[in-house]
Amino acid sequence: MKNFVFNVIVLSVLFTYGVDGQCYDCVLTSFGDVKIGEEGCGNPFDSSGIQTTPCGGPCVTIYSETEEDEDMPATTTVMRSCHRDVEGVPCIDLTDFEFSGMTLSQTCCSGALCNDNEVGGGASANNVAV
Repeated sequence: MKNFVFNVIVLSVLFTYGVDGQCYDCVLTSFGDVKIGEEGCGNPFDSSGIQTTPCGGPCVTIYSETEEDEDMPATTTVMRSCHRDVEGVPCIDLTDFEFSGMTLSQTCCSGALCNDNEVGGGASANNVAV
């Protein structure tokens, strides 16, 4: 259920936008010691080899973590992309928002390739704009 809720949030953030600026576009998920995605996408961020995507609005960095339980190891995800305005909902900054055993942080920013920030897990965010 936690993964379903997270996926709904992610899809609501990443829907559709026109072409305007550029944002980094990557995902890194860690399940315990196993990592899936672009290694440089995590904290600290390393832009080497990370794709960019054209955006018509703000860039976003999303960090989520779940604690280990009997069914799953501790999981962290860092996602960087364009914010997708779904039904007029603007990009909003979240810091350590907790629900259903998951902690979620989101940082929105304006400017070319501004989503190179560290967010979540105690990191301080920079280039914040809504």
